[in-house]
Amino acid sequence: MFLYLMIILFSKTYYLHHIYFNLNRIFITEHYNIIIYE
Repeated sequence: MFLYLMIILFSKTYYLHHIYFNLNRIFITEHYNIIIYE
């Protein structure tokens, strides 16, 4: 049971981290594009 909860928690945190990383990457690329085009 404990292992099962750990797996669920890990998968959720991994998923959120993945979303956060993607959003960060999009934000950074757009920021660089603004800097380049200004």
